[in-house]
Amino acid sequence: MAKSAVSSCLAQLLVRLSFSLSSISSLSAQSYVDITPLSEVQPYNLSLSNDMARMNSAVQTPDGYLWIASTKGLIISDGHQSVIYSRDNPRYPLGLEDPDAFLGNLCMDSLGRVYAAVSSGAKIIRLNPDTRALEEQWGFEDLSHPVSLSYDVSPSGDVFALLLEKSADRFTIWKMNPSGHNQLLFEGTKASFGTFVNYQCFQSMHWIQTSDGILRITNDGGHFTFHHCINSIQTDYYPPIKGEHYYFYDPSLRAVMYWDSAMSAPVKYTSVPSGVNMNSGQFMVHHEMLYMANGYYFFVLDTLHHTIQDLSTATYEMKKQFYPAAISEDILGFHLIDGNVFLLGSKFLYALKARPPSTERFHAAIPLDRPDVSMRGLAEDERQNVYASFYSGVVVKPKGEQDFRLWPVLSAIEANRYSAYSLTYKDPYLFWHCLEINTVDGSIKQTVPNAVNGHIVHLLAGDTLWLYTWYGHHLYSYDIPRGQLDSVRIKSPTDQDDDFPYIINKMINNADQAAIWMATSNNGIKLVSREGKVLQSFSVEELGTSRQEGINDILLDGPYIWYGCYDGLGKLNTQTREYILYKDPMITPAMHQRSRTVFTILPDTQKGFYLGSQQGLVYFDTSALLYAHLNPEHPLAQPEFNRTSAFKDSQGRYYFGSTNGLYSFLPEQLEFQSAGDSLYPVKLYGIAVFNGEEKRYRYITSALSDLEELVLLPSETNIEFNLSVPCFNHDIYYSYRIKGIHDQWSEYAANPQILVYALPPGRYMLEVKASANASDSVISRFQLPVIMSSYWYQKAWIWILISLGFSAALAMLIRYWYQLRWRRQKALEALRIKISSDLHDDVGSILSGLAMQSQVMSYEMPEDKRKPMLELSDMSREAMERMRDTVWAIDARKDKYENLIDRMRDFAEKTLERKNITHDFIMSGLDGKKFISPEVRQNIYLIFKEAITNIIRHANAQHVVINFSQESDRVVLSIHDNGTIQLSGSPDGQGISNMKMRAAKIGGKLSISSENGFHIVLEIGT
Repeated sequence: MAKSAVSSCLAQLLVRLSFSLSSISSLSAQSYVDITPLSEVQPYNLSLSNDMARMNSAVQTPDGYLWIASTKGLIISDGHQSVIYSRDNPRYPLGLEDPDAFLGNLCMDSLGRVYAAVSSGAKIIRLNPDTRALEEQWGFEDLSHPVSLSYDVSPSGDVFALLLEKSADRFTIWKMNPSGHNQLLFEGTKASFGTFVNYQCFQSMHWIQTSDGILRITNDGGHFTFHHCINSIQTDYYPPIKGEHYYFYDPSLRAVMYWDSAMSAPVKYTSVPSGVNMNSGQFMVHHEMLYMANGYYFFVLDTLHHTIQDLSTATYEMKKQFYPAAISEDILGFHLIDGNVFLLGSKFLYALKARPPSTERFHAAIPLDRPDVSMRGLAEDERQNVYASFYSGVVVKPKGEQDFRLWPVLSAIEANRYSAYSLTYKDPYLFWHCLEINTVDGSIKQTVPNAVNGHIVHLLAGDTLWLYTWYGHHLYSYDIPRGQLDSVRIKSPTDQDDDFPYIINKMINNADQAAIWMATSNNGIKLVSREGKVLQSFSVEELGTSRQEGINDILLDGPYIWYGCYDGLGKLNTQTREYILYKDPMITPAMHQRSRTVFTILPDTQKGFYLGSQQGLVYFDTSALLYAHLNPEHPLAQPEFNRTSAFKDSQGRYYFGSTNGLYSFLPEQLEFQSAGDSLYPVKLYGIAVFNGEEKRYRYITSALSDLEELVLLPSETNIEFNLSVPCFNHDIYYSYRIKGIHDQWSEYAANPQILVYALPPGRYMLEVKASANASDSVISRFQLPVIMSSYWYQKAWIWILISLGFSAALAMLIRYWYQLRWRRQKALEALRIKISSDLHDDVGSILSGLAMQSQVMSYEMPEDKRKPMLELSDMSREAMERMRDTVWAIDARKDKYENLIDRMRDFAEKTLERKNITHDFIMSGLDGKKFISPEVRQNIYLIFKEAITNIIRHANAQHVVINFSQESDRVVLSIHDNGTIQLSGSPDGQGISNMKMRAAKIGGKLSISSENGFHIVLEIGT
């Protein structure tokens, strides 16, 4: 060290001493006031086990993720789940060579690249935040004696290291080079500057905190300035922080100081009040707020308003409740994550959040014995008295007072006979249910007939009050000045009572004051004229919602109607009948999505709506078309609000009635948080693929940002995709689909893990949507083509070859089968012809001879013995006739329709002429050359023959019409005579059962009637 440098250091010390003495009086004049804490520390779940090893530092990368260095590995969190990268983790490897090494002191350059010191050896590594893989490292080739290393990185990515030689008690500053040829910039000793405490780079300068002060060195190491502290700085005292300036704590002044490269000497930022314990710890300066904490205390100092919040006791109680084993856990530093203040402990992460206001601040006191009173209508008179109704009474808040009191006017009536819904004021009357109450003299008058406990809906239009009673049929108009009542019956456009709106939740005036818009529970929205005619009607289906809650509230906005319903907030164009539904779904503790039902709509002065829902008060920005929500712990974030129970008084105070009391607020008292207009991109950070044949996993975690498609082997049956969107302010919900398998999106859920099983061979597209409010209003998208390969025997060309071979073999088999069948058919036809010929020639001649011989023999017999022989002759002829039918049936030469027709004609002519019965035989549409199977041919003929026989035997017909035709795919035989004898009883004895049996045998349908003659119709499919 040069003598000039020592002289300069002494000169600076003298200047600093004089500055310190002159500042004592000003420090004492600066005072802080203790206030009730406005914030509180809450545990932040990193989804890590409580036995997690020590954490030591953290940074948030530009893509939103929090990187935490620990003794077990590198923790990367998106705010909801964490992944640990370590050397022995096969899924998320860190890439360190030494199995016992761990990371420490994370830093980041302006490009978002993350740097870390490695515990084994004097080594620094750089990690790519996109791939999360090691991409560069720096170190020292030859270290002859033990050293400890501190380092920092410039915004451009230059790495500087400070080596502290333990044996020589000397420190050196180096500019690192990946090749190992590092450049020495500066060296100093304990004797010159004190014991080393901390090293940082800031504004192209090196800043070193020692036990004696702050040493500032130029970037090239050529010049330095030393700020000497009177009191020694302990090694565990507050390490300096980089922000707008370089901030450090000076124990001699008990003040936080700031310095930068343009300032010749540091300047006091603020003194620290004597009541603040300053043993050791961490601090941060942000937006004029000074945060100071360690394992035992936590203070927040507002340096602009000079107030102190002591969070020590509350933080201790929080740790005792959630982390009893880490009550005195070290606080390693403050971090701004997504703009919010977080504390990094050695084992846990904590979030500093605004303390929810008390319920009493918003819950209006109602003087009732029941704590769960359900509030309904609200109104205000010209004297600024605010009235609020519940199911059986009214309370009033006089002007200038804070609390409501029971309205004594109703003490004279039996209030439980009335079920309040609307509450309306028209000077000087307050209308409650069916009652007109004079607020001046207390007189009460009934306006419409009272249905006990029936809801009545009001609408004020000038001097007329319109009233509708639930489940009624009439719309009443009450002329307030004259006290006269009239009514009209609402007429459905279809004159159907089923279309009548039995339950009306809200009525509002149309713009022309000539009609009334009605929000109904089950029948949508209707526009009704003052004469009771329904002019327009929009069903719940046309409004995109369900009948579960119907339409709860409506608000007219030019040609549009805003409506609150089961599925959210809708906007209807009454001219085009088009609608848009803005959903604000909620995720249940069981991770199921359900709709947020909007019960009331109350406009504010900023073109937005306060919406009372079944779970809390929400805000809808009509310009951005986005929802905003209160902190879930806010008193107004949980109540179930009622229909028609929203009101704004003349002083700008808003009121909302719930199922558990009345709430009120001024707009400036509420802080709604929007999901924002953008999200970080969806990141795929891990794929696990299970190979069913090899029974092992394949992990893909590197270069996923460059992955253009995922190609899977046929044996890789199970795929797990791990995705993430970083967010530390609110929850993130995911929906996905795999196009090619199913095109429907899954319901939004908080689980970003996607499991796919047994994916068939083919090409698919994995698509993912991430949302901050479980809807598609603001989403981040991701997609990845997925190709599932097939086994060789599943290849298309293999199947083409197999198909061609199979087709050829099948064709040959079919050809052979047809040839064999043809041969068999020819042989069968020949056999049938031979049998029919043999029967005709042999058996026919025998029967013919028998008939003739028996007849001749009868002539030679005496008269008394002739009859048996004649009967034998008749039987022989009948047998011969039946044999001819059989021969005809089995003759293969007769298998055409023309053969059947010829035989039917022949039988009809022979049989009917004998009885002097004329007939017509009509044929249409039949192809005589068409083949007919022997069985069908025989049964049709026998049915025909039996029908003709029945006509001859049982009818007194003079004429018969026979129609044999082809109709589409049916053959129809119709036989109809003009006889007058009606068949009685069962026709089975007349041979008809035989005919039906034959029709069923060939798959036909037989229908018989005896009206207007005997009529038989046989239908057979072809």
